[in-house]
Amino acid sequence: MHSRLNFVQSRLQWGQAYLHHWDIMVTDKTKSMGVLVNHSQQQHIPVWATALLLVGIASLYISPVEFNKQDIWLPNFEVTTLHNMVVLICALPYILYAGLRQWASPIFIFWVILLMLTFTLSSPPPHLSAFHSVLAFFSLLLAPLLYQVRFHPTLKTYILRGLAIYPLVSLICAPLLSLVSDVEFGYLEYGFIPRWHGTGNGMYTAVVCLLAMISSIILARQHRGYWKWVLFAYIMLLATGTRSAIMCFPLVFIPEAIRQYWQYRQTQNRAQAKRAILFGAVIVTIFVAYSPLVFIRSTYCQECNPVLLLMTAQNNLFLVDKSGFNSSGRFETWGQFIERGMVNPLFGLGLGAGGSDLLSNRYYHTPHNELIRLFVDGGLIGLIGGVLAYGLTFWGAYRLAKPSYKGYVLVLMVIYMMTAFFSNPLSVQEMAVPFWVMLGVVVGLDDAA
Repeated sequence: MHSRLNFVQSRLQWGQAYLHHWDIMVTDKTKSMGVLVNHSQQQHIPVWATALLLVGIASLYISPVEFNKQDIWLPNFEVTTLHNMVVLICALPYILYAGLRQWASPIFIFWVILLMLTFTLSSPPPHLSAFHSVLAFFSLLLAPLLYQVRFHPTLKTYILRGLAIYPLVSLICAPLLSLVSDVEFGYLEYGFIPRWHGTGNGMYTAVVCLLAMISSIILARQHRGYWKWVLFAYIMLLATGTRSAIMCFPLVFIPEAIRQYWQYRQTQNRAQAKRAILFGAVIVTIFVAYSPLVFIRSTYCQECNPVLLLMTAQNNLFLVDKSGFNSSGRFETWGQFIERGMVNPLFGLGLGAGGSDLLSNRYYHTPHNELIRLFVDGGLIGLIGGVLAYGLTFWGAYRLAKPSYKGYVLVLMVIYMMTAFFSNPLSVQEMAVPFWVMLGVVVGLDDAA
């Protein structure tokens, strides 16, 4: 009996040794084939390629062209398009070294199909050239392409830190740029309420401030000092007066609040819980104090706005538009663009028609609603296809993200949807590039980060 046990034990030890040897062989073979799971972390990327990519992304923090009354054209290229090309050139070396997670992405396939429809079944306006449609195709793909980049761990940290300090960069650079140019930066009078536009349009600045808050919260997991940057970005966000972004701000705290709650359940650290509650109280107090201004800015119409009516009855400090139109002009703009899109409701007017000056009205050059823009460009086919393509991309990002960062993917998705309903995040790179780069970074973060 004893001899049989020794025999069985020796066979088990031999089996374990064989499996260990086989595991080493498989690992070495996998490495030699270059199919490591964390390929981006093993790949050596030159410092100059990383620096060039960061310069391209950071260049979008300043966009004086947004304030020019007329487009500035170089030979056959408008300045914004030229800037987009420069950003892509800055990103190409890093992309070639690090690679992309997905080359034929749903977004890429969708815009290729819409470009093909533009030259076949769509009904382009007389002045919409093929060149304009190709430029729109390039502009719409730039930011989602950067989302697919395999960011190196060190670069992820640099991007998060760069986004965290964006509000400070905007605060310092805006007045300086106003001194050296004819373009207005910083505070601009919007009706009767001054708005902080920073180094970009107010809406774009507000969206990046939301990204700055998310970046700072993530960095605060390792360094508590970043919480002061969260508060600073929050104050700058309120100063932009951008209602849709301001209403999204509570979302950025939800993933961290859930994480703090579970940590408290495990550690019963009352001091940490008190700090979290105090910070939350400060945030809520500031928001409650500011909320009347958000409501006031919703319309110039006295009859529609009791708060504004009450204040104007007490003094004459506010200039009221008696015409009764909504201050943003979006409702009128949406109706006009939908009416123009009905020329070809199935296949639309062609790629770029909804984002050009050809269909502009007295308020906006674009619909300021990306669902309507998809309808104008591609009809019902473009609207349904666009929602599916971007929905599949967000679903893929959620599946790729680690458990502790899936909440941030959902928050970014909601922010994008809200922004898309009131602005132009598909093609305005000052919003699109920071957003998609941020999403790419969050997807690649490890739970230990």
